[in-house]
Formats: sequence, C-alpha cells, structure tokens
Amino acid sequence: MKRQEFLNEKIPMVEIFSSISGEGITSGFLTTFVRTYGCNLRCSYCDTRYSYDGEYLLMTPFEILKEVEAYACKK
Repeated sequence: MKRQEFLNEKIPMVEIFSSISGEGITSGFLTTFVRTYGCNLRCSYCDTRYSYDGEYLLMTPFEILKEVEAYACKK
C-alpha cells in the first residue's frame, strides 16, 4: 500500500482513552490506548469482547492521531 492510500484508509476504531497502564513495562504510567475493532483471537480471558462484537467508528490515521494528541500524554 502506498503512503497516500494508507492516509486515506478508514480504520475501524472501538475507542481511544487514557488510563493507568496495568501491564508490562508501562505499568503504573498514564497511557493512551488505541483500541481497534476486529480481533479474531477470542482469548478465554478477554475483557473487551465489545472490541470484536460491538459498535465501531471508521477513522483515518490523521483522525486517530488528532484524538490521541488531545490526551497530551507524555513519554
């Protein structure tokens, strides 16, 4: 896929939010999460079934980035 095609692509999004990370190297830090729609793994411990069996919004990469930047989380 060429760059311009990607920039015009619509990505199925479930939610974008900030929260304190509870996992991995970022545990305890304020983190902005980007949750896309359509996971096909169906893990038995999944706590976000709505991310594959619910509503979603189509967003371009720039729209996603704009919303992420609005949370103003720092590295």
